[in-house]
Amino acid sequence: MKINRYPRNSSATPDMSSRLNVTIPQFSGLSTSSVTPRQFLTDFEIFTALCNISGDSKLVATFQLHLTDEARWWFDDLPSDLRSSWAKVKDAFQLRFVQRNSANTSDFIHQENLFLQVQLAPGQSINSFFYSIKEKVVTLGKLQSDLLARFVDGLPPDLALFVRAGHPSSPEIALSAARNGEAYGYRQQSPAPQPRCAAAATSRSSDDIVALRRELRQFSDQVRSLVISPPRPQGPQENGPRVSRPPQARRSDPPNSGPPPIQCQLCGRVGHVARTCRSRPLNY
Repeated sequence: MKINRYPRNSSATPDMSSRLNVTIPQFSGLSTSSVTPRQFLTDFEIFTALCNISGDSKLVATFQLHLTDEARWWFDDLPSDLRSSWAKVKDAFQLRFVQRNSANTSDFIHQENLFLQVQLAPGQSINSFFYSIKEKVVTLGKLQSDLLARFVDGLPPDLALFVRAGHPSSPEIALSAARNGEAYGYRQQSPAPQPRCAAAATSRSSDDIVALRRELRQFSDQVRSLVISPPRPQGPQENGPRVSRPPQARRSDPPNSGPPPIQCQLCGRVGHVARTCRSRPLNY
């Protein structure tokens, strides 16, 4: 904080603001800021006291003029009801910058993870879900954009898609769209999705076991039929024409008789052939 002293006017009794020119640096909220959040808040309170600035509206307006960059964005995203009170703005500033700057890192990360994992519970009203997130946003010093994103992401898939389709520009508009989506039936949320999935998996396993048992039973029946039934005799037809033999009925001689007698083709007598036959003509 910089204070410039002006010479006193002996003809009058000036107040503190007329004799001092008090200035304080703006606070950016960035890690490269030249002033810490705690120091800035202390200097601001001294500045307003020296300049006789009082009242919620004047204090909040003066505080807003001394914010820049990330700190100004944070202030612009504060709810309007919170910005109407200097005490609420001061508490929010301490939560967002002072306590966050000095808080335990592991505890802050834990709170951040809880904030990112919050979901609409079965049976919970949308209004209750919205205001519970809003409370966490104020506690963690989040922005209005964080409230909007976390609220929509925490809704059931169909309802979240319905809200996103309207491109809400503020958390209040998203809340109204979520109510309408619930009225249209887009909030389809099962209280216990895990048992349903387990039951489906059990049903599929039972079907597979039944099918496997059916196949094993059919295979056992086939094997049993092959073992019990005798083999069929193989006839001549099954051996093929290559192993077929002439019928036995064509053989008129007994099995042990010798070769058939020689018969002449000219005279029909037995014991000689045609070329030695006496009845053969000369020109034969």
